[in-house]
Parts: sequence; C-alpha cells; structure tokens
Amino acid sequence: MSAPDDMRGSWAEDVRTGSRDILTTSSRVLLGASGLFVLWAVLCPLDSAVVADGVVIASGQNKVLQHRTGGVITEIRVRDGETVEAGGTVATLDPVHDQAELTRLRGRFAVLDAMRQRLEAENAFAAGGDGALGGRFNLLGLRKGLPDAAPLSGGTIVPVREAGPVDPLLAEQEREFTRGRGAALAEIDAMVARKEAMARRRQGLSERIEAVGAQVASLDRQVTAMRPVASRGHLARKTLWDGEDQLLARKAELANLKAEAGALADEMEETGSRIRQARLTDQRQTSGRLTDVIAEIGQIADQIRAAETAVRSTDLRAPVAGTVVHSKHATVGAVVTPGEVLAEIVPLGGALTVKARVAPTDITHVRVGLGARAKISALNARLYDDVPGVVSRVAADATSDERTGQHYFEVEMRLKPEQPGVAALLGAGMVGQVYIEGESRTFAGYILKPFIDSLGRSFREP
Repeated sequence: MSAPDDMRGSWAEDVRTGSRDILTTSSRVLLGASGLFVLWAVLCPLDSAVVADGVVIASGQNKVLQHRTGGVITEIRVRDGETVEAGGTVATLDPVHDQAELTRLRGRFAVLDAMRQRLEAENAFAAGGDGALGGRFNLLGLRKGLPDAAPLSGGTIVPVREAGPVDPLLAEQEREFTRGRGAALAEIDAMVARKEAMARRRQGLSERIEAVGAQVASLDRQVTAMRPVASRGHLARKTLWDGEDQLLARKAELANLKAEAGALADEMEETGSRIRQARLTDQRQTSGRLTDVIAEIGQIADQIRAAETAVRSTDLRAPVAGTVVHSKHATVGAVVTPGEVLAEIVPLGGALTVKARVAPTDITHVRVGLGARAKISALNARLYDDVPGVVSRVAADATSDERTGQHYFEVEMRLKPEQPGVAALLGAGMVGQVYIEGESRTFAGYILKPFIDSLGRSFREP
C-alpha cells in the first residue's frame, strides 16, 4: 500500500460516524435549555396591566357658564377657542327681565309694608290703644315717618318710597282702616248701646223695687195693727181681709220686679261677654293677618336680594383663567333659557388627567395609588414614550353608557410627564389607551393558576 493510502485510512478511522454521540449531545443541549426555561418561568416575574380607553381632561373638570334666569345676549366678548382671564367677562345679557322682576318685588314690598302699618294700627286699636293712635290710622304721621329705604336682614337696603305709588298706597290703607274699624265698631257699639239701655232699665226697676218695698212694709204694719182690733169685733173682718189682699198683691209685685231685675242683670252680663268676645275675635284676626304679612315681607325680602343679585350678574364672568370651548351662542340677540350652559372653560395651567373606562371584570385589579402609563394617540410614538402617571380616583359604582348600554367604571389617572416637552403638547380632549399596572406574576404562576383555582374549588365543601 502506498503512503497516500495509509494517510487516508488513518484519517477515516478518527471520524465518528455513530448516532449515539449526536443524540447525547442534542439531549444535553435540550435539557439545558429546558432547565433555563423552567428557571425563567419560576423565578422571573412578568408584568401585567389593565388596559382601558381614555380621554385627557383638565384637572377639576371644565367650568361651565350658566345664568339662573336667562335673557337676551347683548354682547359677546370672548368667542369659542379664545382665552379669558379669571373674572373676565365672556358675554353680557340684557337685564330688562331681572329689572322688571326686581321692580315688581319692590312694589309688592311697598304694599305689604303699608298693610303692616295699617294692621299694626288696627291691632293697637283693637287692644284698646286708642290714645296711641288717636283712634284712627295716622296717615300724616306715617308719611312723615316713612323712611326712604327699609333695612332688611343681611344688610340689604330695599327702597320703599318709590316715585308716586307709596302715598296712594297709604291713602288706600287709611280708607281700609276706616272701613274695617267702622264695621268692627258698629257691631260693638250696637251691643254697648243695648247694654246701656238695659242698665237704664235696671235702674228704673231698682227704683220701683224700692217704692214697692216701702208699700209692702206700710201695708204689713197696717194689717198687723188691724188684726187685734178685728178680733175684738171693733173692726169689720172684710176690711182686714182687703188689707191682707193688698199686702199679698204688693209682695207678688215686688217678687216679680226682683226677678225681672235679676234676669236683666244676667242679660247685661251676657252682652258684656259678647262685647269682649267681639273685641278679642277682631284682635285675633288682625294679629293673624299681621303675622302673615310679616312672614310674606320676609320672603319678599329674600326674593329682592336674589333679584338684585341677578341684576348685578348680567355679566357672565369666567370663574378661572382658561380657554372657552363649546359655546352655544355666537350671535348677539340670541335668547338664553334659564340654567342653560352657554359655554365651558378649560382651565389653563392645571394638571391634566386621563379619564378611562375600565370593564367591570377588571375593576378588582385597580385601586388608587397604582402606577399607570398612558399612550396618547396624538403623540408620535417614535419620538415620545408613554406618559407615566398614577391612579387618582376609582368610581364607587358602575356607569351605564346611554348609547351602547355597556357598563364601566370611571378611573382617573393623573399624568406626570417626565420627558421634556411632553407637558406642553398635551391638551384636553386627546384620546389614548391607559395601562394600569397590575400584580406581577411568573410564567409558571400564569400556567398553574387555573389548575390551582380548580383544585381549590374541588376541595371546597358545597
């Protein structure tokens, strides 16, 4: 054999051609990889997150502009999209309606005040205070003492003396006082006159009782003197009997007069009670009307203060500095209904918040204080990372979407931008997705959790 053949044979003998070595090496590699996978699955935790759609809003919500009574727009100073300072006027309404209401309330207050003075005079008159008011409604004194403005509770000054209507009101109240007191006094005067007539009649009865009593005493003495004379026969018995008859007649007349006098005294007492009852009834009715008028004056005073506030608030002012959005009216002369939202103001410089809708199945994994990330669709994902933040509020109850009927929980995430320039780019109304950090678990935990939960349920007593 030549030298080249010897060299070829020695090389071929060193080459491993059996499958055993290959299988051994592959098994070792596969076993090592499996071991590494198991270690990774058991030891390395995986992050989890609750994903929800959200929209960026200004912290504290948008501020709405409303007017309590409405009106007609006379001027628009700030339009949709423009900024306004805190306290700046956005629009002005015509105060004619509120001014008319204020005038009506002031007129009603003047009427009630005149009625109060008249009822106080009637009350004093019914209570017997004739001397204090001279027995009549002192119109001249009220005119002189009537203030130009009446102070109410809270320091509000309500004008009372308007141009013209106050004096006619007082004059009418004087006529009402005269008519009312005349009707009340007519009834009482009739009973007083009747009582005085009965008093005069009783006086006459007293005089007759005195005279008849004297006659009875005289006849009694005569009959007493005639009885011994008639018993001895010196006087006819018929004369004695006539004297006794006259004595009995006078005694009967005296008894009748005394009974009539007693009945008249009872009637006089009853008439006096009726007079007192009439006066008390009149005083009670007057006091009741006066109480109602005073109570209504208090109500009118509150309404006047509210109307004055409405007149002063015809300028719609911004509660905070911000940007005007969602303006409902852009035309001077437009009619604003009471309580209508005219516009909204997005506050400037406030912290931004993402309001997300979390499904009810995921709400158990969300709580205040958890970290979160927001992927804002308006930001270029190649240039800007997700905006970090923290969960600041979790709704206590689910809300139903009126359009789709789906239930969800409102969760707010306060944004905390870390990348330079991101805060200036964010604005209310931007949409995106929110990733709320959940509990970290290993891969093995994810795989084994359904089996462990099923095993736990199988060992639970029914």
